[in-house]
Amino acid sequence: MSEIRIEAENMTLTGFRQETNSAASGQNIISLVNGGVAEMGFASFNFIGAPGLYQVVVGYFDENDGVSQFEVRQKGAIVDAWSANQNLGSGLANRQTRTLRTIATQLAISQGDTFQLKAIEDAGEPARIDFMEFVPVTPPATSTVINGTSGNDRLVGDWRNNTLNGFAGNDILEGRGGNNTLNGGSGIDTADYTYAPNGIIANLRTRTVLKPVFGTTTPRIMPLGDSITAGLHNVEPTPGTYRIQLWKNLLADNLSVDFVGSQFNGPPSLADKNHEGRGGWTIDQIAGLVDRGIIKTYQPQIILLMIGTNDVLRGNSLNTITSDLSNLIDRISTDSSNTRIFVSSIAPIDPAYRGTTRANVAKSFNALLPDFVRDKVAQGKQVTYVNAGGSLNLNDLVPDGIHPNVAGYNKIGDAWHDTLVKHDTLTGIENVIGSNFADKLVGDAGHNTLRGGLGRDTLTGGGGPDNFFYKEPREGGDFITDFGADDRLTFSATGFGGGLVRSVKLSTTAVDTGVFVNGTNPTAVGSSANFLYNTNTGVLQFDADGVGPGSATTIATLAGAPSLSATQFYIS
Repeated sequence: MSEIRIEAENMTLTGFRQETNSAASGQNIISLVNGGVAEMGFASFNFIGAPGLYQVVVGYFDENDGVSQFEVRQKGAIVDAWSANQNLGSGLANRQTRTLRTIATQLAISQGDTFQLKAIEDAGEPARIDFMEFVPVTPPATSTVINGTSGNDRLVGDWRNNTLNGFAGNDILEGRGGNNTLNGGSGIDTADYTYAPNGIIANLRTRTVLKPVFGTTTPRIMPLGDSITAGLHNVEPTPGTYRIQLWKNLLADNLSVDFVGSQFNGPPSLADKNHEGRGGWTIDQIAGLVDRGIIKTYQPQIILLMIGTNDVLRGNSLNTITSDLSNLIDRISTDSSNTRIFVSSIAPIDPAYRGTTRANVAKSFNALLPDFVRDKVAQGKQVTYVNAGGSLNLNDLVPDGIHPNVAGYNKIGDAWHDTLVKHDTLTGIENVIGSNFADKLVGDAGHNTLRGGLGRDTLTGGGGPDNFFYKEPREGGDFITDFGADDRLTFSATGFGGGLVRSVKLSTTAVDTGVFVNGTNPTAVGSSANFLYNTNTGVLQFDADGVGPGSATTIATLAGAPSLSATQFYIS
């Protein structure tokens, strides 16, 4: 569910008038007219969105020529009240003074609820309002349940956390995005990951599937930011910060990553202590690091970017902060267009320690960050929004009002991990289809069918009579770790061609319907499909036209070069 923006000029107005303003989201705003008089105005509307929890943001102008007063009520109850007392450096309603205030982070709203904005002008500041925006904190349903029938079903989830129940029959379950539960029920059921955007790690023995954004590779990850990345702050320092929990979670997943950067700290439990966290630095200073070649030097494939707190503390305007962040992302993308940049919200700022103004600017920065990232994606940048800092509350801060405590850092580490690695849980699943990338598929002690799909896959039957399925020659290039005497290889007659016929066995002599040849130097015979197995190397190749001009394609390498016979092939 997307956010809902109510433009102020579309509200029911009392005392306000409409003005044209090029800095406004809809090119129009509302204002009170008589500067110097404490005039009062009201703007109201009924909420028309779906019921749920929302983050609520007000867009308004905070000029330097007065201190207007604002108040927002829901069904008559005050949600928030504040003064327009920021020093944004201009007495005009322009991009410099356009600002945001997050008035609620998890407000329960029902369809039809009445909202009223009240404003009082002061001196030359006529309480200009641009919009109210409602951002769903979670979708109306945080997960979906999809049930099959007693027949053979194909169940497909969506981007949420799905539970798919196949029940009876031979079902195919596609969880799609999120952390899913796939329950095949009775019958012979298949988990299908053909859609996955990266390689997966599926293990029927542990009943888990890992879906890392980096696939099955070992990525170079640069934690980039300020002291919340480094951890060397004065009050209750935590060297290693969120990296400790992130590393712990990745280790539990049995995933390998390489943290990179010029900085180095952390406890013994953090095996890789490299990072690029610079205490006290602003966004612009981090951009200077990029200009000096930090990206080209360490060549990160993933950047975990959490930056902006020091910009807020120094009193930079919201416009300056977002402009600097835009510039930083552009510079990184210029140096390495394929690097994926995960941009996080910042931790909250405690007004009791750092003042209400700074706390509100931090809230406003976090509120606009999702839209900011969407704009960057529209520009073709490899950018993803992560609400890691926003997962904290004031109880997660040390007594300086800005740095997380250990519990806070653990929350951030968990948020990064959940973004980088999604998990599926499997029950009653016998077969797995991999992605179009390099996968790692592991069976259990039962009878499993593993199909790696495209990409160079690593396949492990895991005991029991297993079936390794190939639909077409392009799915080759795999490594089978434990091919045994009771395992078999299945090939699609349609996909492989070369005269193969469904259910017709391979011959060991030249025939029109396919041949199996093995030896230390297997050579094709006849002009039909040949499967050539090298008994020294364990390499199995496919040659569609035998002695014809076509070349052989490697289908798989069988670890240990086990015995292989024509009876272990099946043509489907």
